[in-house]
Amino acid sequence: MSVRRYAWREGGSEHELVVVRVPGTNGAPFELGASSHHKPVEVPDFWIGATQVTRALWQHVHCTVSWRYGSEPDAHDGCIGLRLALA
Repeated sequence: MSVRRYAWREGGSEHELVVVRVPGTNGAPFELGASSHHKPVEVPDFWIGATQVTRALWQHVHCTVSWRYGSEPDAHDGCIGLRLALA
């Protein structure tokens, strides 16, 4: 299992974000729907959080990741920059 960790220190406390890679269907589509109406669905590999979302984690990620542009941090509230490059 592929795991990525990001740790930071804030306010005298240590925090960590852990994500794990989930394999997709890899060419073997998942059959979705009732048996008479199955639809083959391809699912690519993806990353999912394995860390409980705390207020500190939410504020840290929310302040540092630009969801609109994907790379440039938002410049507000004195938040530090962070890039979550998982590929």
